[in-house]
Amino acid sequence: DVRRRYAFGQLSEWLGERTVHLDSFVQGLDLRAIAKQTVEVAPPEVRAMLEAYAKGINAGADSLGKLPIEYRLLKAEFEPWTAEDCAAIVLIQSWQLSENSHLELGALALKDTLDADTLDRLFRNGEHIPPLDDYWDELSTASFGDYTAGFKAFGGPPDKPIDPPQGSNNWVISPKLSSTNGPIMASDPHLVQSVPSLWYLAHIEAGDLNVIGVTLPSAPAVVIGHNEHISWSLTNVMTDYVDFVALERSGTNGYILAGETKQFEKKTSTINIRGLEPVQHDTLWTEVGPVVTQPENASHVLVMR
Repeated sequence: DVRRRYAFGQLSEWLGERTVHLDSFVQGLDLRAIAKQTVEVAPPEVRAMLEAYAKGINAGADSLGKLPIEYRLLKAEFEPWTAEDCAAIVLIQSWQLSENSHLELGALALKDTLDADTLDRLFRNGEHIPPLDDYWDELSTASFGDYTAGFKAFGGPPDKPIDPPQGSNNWVISPKLSSTNGPIMASDPHLVQSVPSLWYLAHIEAGDLNVIGVTLPSAPAVVIGHNEHISWSLTNVMTDYVDFVALERSGTNGYILAGETKQFEKKTSTINIRGLEPVQHDTLWTEVGPVVTQPENASHVLVMR
């Protein structure tokens, strides 16, 4: 439920002022609409699984008699779960699996210090990776301003050393080499510890189905586990699916994209805050995505795609 509120920008209703900036940025992403569209275009069997899973969560909540202590301490109510909630949490999880975003922001932080050749030697790991673009020399003279408070709260610029490229500890031991005469499989999904826990252990029996393993709350599947015949694992392949785009500004409210002048779109979010009056926050958007830097007195804006 905490992750659902994270996905919809509603944490401040429970946690107060500390999450206002995070809520404002996430509301600007409008994951609710994207989640709704995701469910609508899903194959019927996938949609049926999501809806059945949501019904199961609601039935479980109804059967409790009283809500868990976390709800009672917060004086919070449980709101019925939907298939869209499942999809929204998967979207947030996909962002948290992003491995290249901090590399791009880390490289940008060095633009005033390192030339293109030096940066290329630092960041490129193998001949298969394209070299740094010649545009870097021009980009190094651009100014962006500070990151927005909302983007910082969302997990924007790296606040720790950038990790070097790493391997993955997936391995299997043959039953011939184990003391139990059974195979042993270890998985490395490249995820960090979190509170609330990301993983929940489940043993599911239904007809011919008998499976045990770990599940992601909101995902109707055992992500890593085994049944009576096979075991399986899942890991993160570090795909580059987040880009940060530098767009030149044009006047007070415009930017240049592919040679054309466009206007920023302002998305206003209303944040309900525990114990306080609601506040409104604005997020600037471009046709590429949300602006993550403050454009005042800057030649460019940085945009997340």
